[in-house]
Amino acid sequence: AQVVKVEYVCNPILINKFNKAREELKEKRGVEYSYPVLAFHGTAIANIQPICETGFKIPGQKGFQHATDSGYYGRGTYFSEYPGYSMGYIKGSTKLLLCQVLQGKIYQCTQLITGAGLQDGYDSHCSPCKKELVIFRSDYILPQYIVHYKLNAGEFKYTAHGITKELIKKKLTKIRKLYKKAVTKKDQTIFAGYKFAFIGQMADTPLAIETLVQRFGGHVCKNEYGSNGKKGSKKAAFAYYGFSNYDAPSVIICSVAEMEATTPSMELQAYKNMGFQIFYREDFLYDSIIEGVAKSIDDYVHD
Repeated sequence: AQVVKVEYVCNPILINKFNKAREELKEKRGVEYSYPVLAFHGTAIANIQPICETGFKIPGQKGFQHATDSGYYGRGTYFSEYPGYSMGYIKGSTKLLLCQVLQGKIYQCTQLITGAGLQDGYDSHCSPCKKELVIFRSDYILPQYIVHYKLNAGEFKYTAHGITKELIKKKLTKIRKLYKKAVTKKDQTIFAGYKFAFIGQMADTPLAIETLVQRFGGHVCKNEYGSNGKKGSKKAAFAYYGFSNYDAPSVIICSVAEMEATTPSMELQAYKNMGFQIFYREDFLYDSIIEGVAKSIDDYVHD
């Protein structure tokens, strides 16, 4: 993407509300929690002017009309320091809001908490990969800039670096070795409470991977891609995204080859369209099994 213009937003009413909220936060938490951060927010172009004129509406607040999803890390308004994340919420748009945000004391999510309210004792939530910030008060947000951009040829995708076929091959070889070691371990319940979905070719067949996960206490969501839901049904709502049967996962494991493909598969794109932004490597499974304890999943986020 290429930035073509930046508009400065100056709304005295919103500035006063923001400054007042900042002072209250300073008194409540201390000065170290009162510093704002700059973060991007993606929304439909039609929403930008009303936001700049009257401020953000938080889910549940009077006048709030739309949300991309139920809020995987809480029912608030989502921001990111990474523009690519925010662009993912506004397919076809060419504008982003860059805002000052008061994050205060942050609750670090370790798993999905879909639709949850603000956690007691905290002022905001952060996604497991620390790339998404969830705000629950409108006066904690100050629209500062409207960033106009245009997409280059092909769909925008934020990538930290390129990856060669040779490097993919080396990664796959390492993963297969881990898998072979993991299947020899004694059954445990280290994945109790985890609901996995898998995208792409793993180190073994889908049945073998499902069996391994179940041996260690996990659940595999058997989501079927391909719409056959009847109009008006809950199934039809998921069929809109391409799933005929849908079981909501808490962790989506995606193969290395799948994540590095130039064009995402229809299944991966369907999950992205549903609001999933974080996908994990399969070595999380094998390392956890080998060591006998669920590892920190934050360490296994795909770049």
